[in-house]
Amino acid sequence: MKHWILGSLLLAVCSSLQAAESASSNADIANFIKDNGRFVSRLSGDVTGEGIPDAIVVMANDDRFEVIVTVLMRFRGKPTDDFQAIDSLTRELSPYGPPTVRIVKGILIVEHMFGGTSVRTTTTYRYRVDAMEGLMRLIGLDTERTSPEMGAKLSWNLLTGTHIFQRGNRDPQGQAYLYGKEIRTTKKQPPVYMSLTPNPEDLLDRALGFKK
Repeated sequence: MKHWILGSLLLAVCSSLQAAESASSNADIANFIKDNGRFVSRLSGDVTGEGIPDAIVVMANDDRFEVIVTVLMRFRGKPTDDFQAIDSLTRELSPYGPPTVRIVKGILIVEHMFGGTSVRTTTTYRYRVDAMEGLMRLIGLDTERTSPEMGAKLSWNLLTGTHIFQRGNRDPQGQAYLYGKEIRTTKKQPPVYMSLTPNPEDLLDRALGFKK
């Protein structure tokens, strides 16, 4: 708990300094920042395929202990237009810091670590714009939970419906995890969009048999 509180306080202080420094550079999204909590970071890049930089903004809501990654796009695809939010991902605040975001070949990649001093979960989310729906579609999710005794990891390709799960144990030297045989299943399902992204903790718990 102390570790979590200290991490949250450090995140708040650093984000406050960053917000003060970036007020002028974020004038085009000032209203969005004002209405949605504490500014953490911004990434400019084209994820909607229109050739004009979009804004991926990370905000924190300290009252609800949440961090939100929001994709903002130009309303009519023109550089002079106002931004509008098209989709967002909400996760719990973490003592390990806010989610990091990057864009690779038009794919938005969000990475986030959550947990405490002994048990932690690291997750990578991959999103691609669904132009027909005007939303960000989840196309891949990789997550790994580690503890002093064991590890568990899951890779989910939502385009093919393939799940790959592995359970592992800490090696005798305590330096790495030795993972067993892959358990592979395939199940097609409708598209999953950013705001409805499953909690990776729930996915791992189901794979481990803790939840149905």
